[in-house]
Amino acid sequence: MLTNAEQLLAHQKFEDSRKAQPSAGRSRNETARTNVSRAAQSRSMPRISPSFAEVVIGMKQQFSATVEAPGDKGVIWRVFGAGCKGAACGTISPAGLYTAPLSLPSPPVVTVTAASAADPSETDFCLVTIVPSTSSH
Repeated sequence: MLTNAEQLLAHQKFEDSRKAQPSAGRSRNETARTNVSRAAQSRSMPRISPSFAEVVIGMKQQFSATVEAPGDKGVIWRVFGAGCKGAACGTISPAGLYTAPLSLPSPPVVTVTAASAADPSETDFCLVTIVPSTSSH
């Protein structure tokens, strides 16, 4: 059985492959209609950057999200993981500053999400791999 993080990664790879071949199995007109329809529907969908990150335990990573909808009210940040709960997954500020936990969760992957404040059903995510520190004290 796949973990949540593995499922999200597989989903992201699937979506990336679909974007690379938008016309596979579709006519040109159908592809154009689908693309226009998606663009119209996802105006309030946040776009998170970066889309993948690697963060050393206890360190920080700044995320940003943009929403192209008129009357944009910003985003709501969340972090969760299959092998952690609450602060054990790390924390994220209202400004998108992620702080990795001090100990490695198992698996060491968490998901940072940005949901549109205007429409919380519209979200984007970033998979964050948490890695141990390489420095010895």
